[in-house]
Amino acid sequence: SKSLISRINNAAGDHWVDIDPETENLLNLCQELNFVTRGAFDPTSLAILKLWNWKSDKPSIPDSDSIERTMASVGWNHVQR
Repeated sequence: SKSLISRINNAAGDHWVDIDPETENLLNLCQELNFVTRGAFDPTSLAILKLWNWKSDKPSIPDSDSIERTMASVGWNHVQR
């Protein structure tokens, strides 16, 4: 089965996903940490981090189009709850 976060990401922009109280608390913590750190903590940043492929034997630098396209969906302000 897919994780809850995967189901949420796959449903983005299409439909809401029911979450449990534990996930609600986790999202509240993410919101608070994003606010307190003035955006330095951003739980949505994985997509942009993956572009660099830093765990690969041959890490690569992404092209600017890939960065710009990915950045359009990164940012806690994009999260709808």
